[in-house]
Amino acid sequence: MGSASFVWRSRLYVCGGEKALEGPQYRDLLYLDLKTFDGWKSLPGFPVPEMVSGEIMGWSFGVHDNKAYLFRGSPTLEYFDLIQERWGFVKTTWTGAGTWPFKLHWNLVNFRLVIARGKMYIFRGTYSECAVGCSLFSELDLNTFKWRKLSGNPGPKLVPDFSCPGLRRHPSMWAEDDKRIWLMYGEADRLGARIGGQPHAAENGFGYDDL
Repeated sequence: MGSASFVWRSRLYVCGGEKALEGPQYRDLLYLDLKTFDGWKSLPGFPVPEMVSGEIMGWSFGVHDNKAYLFRGSPTLEYFDLIQERWGFVKTTWTGAGTWPFKLHWNLVNFRLVIARGKMYIFRGTYSECAVGCSLFSELDLNTFKWRKLSGNPGPKLVPDFSCPGLRRHPSMWAEDDKRIWLMYGEADRLGARIGGQPHAAENGFGYDDL
């Protein structure tokens, strides 16, 4: 559950996740050749210690220029070089008003990521200070490694805003021929907000049916 995955050159790659809620949690990286199905092959696991990164749960990969970029809510962006089969990282910067909208210990999870036209697009999910979900939509240029905000709010002090999709986690998101990005469904985790004593709490989560 909760692993990060992607497909590249007919190979399915899977990183991290957990076997059950009580564990164990994984930090390995493996791939399966979808043409031969001759068994899983092991690659170097995620190199950042768990005490720094937290569990590999609810993160996402995006592939660009033979590199699989792993976003985990941090301004440091790890990547796996698919040709040389080794890990590396790049530092990114937040442009515009304010500073990086998330703190490392907040551990952003359950967001969605797509890459189109050489840019990474992130619709944000949840973190410890904002369990209900947030609505920030941002773009990272993979040539300059500079972020910019497109719409929404990172929270946790969220207010209703009809100019953009509502706050949520676990949406579906994909790019259509590099022309449009579609966002569909997801959930506002109001029960998670109640457990955390946060705003917008309720007995049940709210499931979106929008597109």
